[in-house]
Amino acid sequence: YHYPVALDQGPTIGCSLNSSEFSPGDLLIGYIVAHNQGPETSVDAYIAFVLPDGQIASITAGGIAIGIYPWMTNVSLPRGFDFGPSEVFRTTAPQNPGDYLFAAALAEPGSIEFIGEPSLCAFTIQVCDTSEVQPS
Repeated sequence: YHYPVALDQGPTIGCSLNSSEFSPGDLLIGYIVAHNQGPETSVDAYIAFVLPDGQIASITAGGIAIGIYPWMTNVSLPRGFDFGPSEVFRTTAPQNPGDYLFAAALAEPGSIEFIGEPSLCAFTIQVCDTSEVQPS
């Protein structure tokens, strides 16, 4: 008479990068995965960077915009949806050193009310100190 309780699994998104440490100009590749084990739903998807100074640079359909803007809007995710890992951008690492975050999140369509927790992936841009390099 005891049955396992099936928890309603809503949509989730995760992000990753090809590395966690970069030098300016290195190849920076971002990936996402998304799943929906719950009922069919529609979402807005957000992909962004949090810059060292705290600004948010969103990846949008039209390019990069400072602020919180969706990447894709009103995306229908059927039950059993399974996406990725898939490359969502390929670029060169910024010239400005510091600690950054790559973030991905899902929200209710037309709002920034996130569904679940955003996925965060920390990375660092380091400038090489050439004064320590000794010629051979």
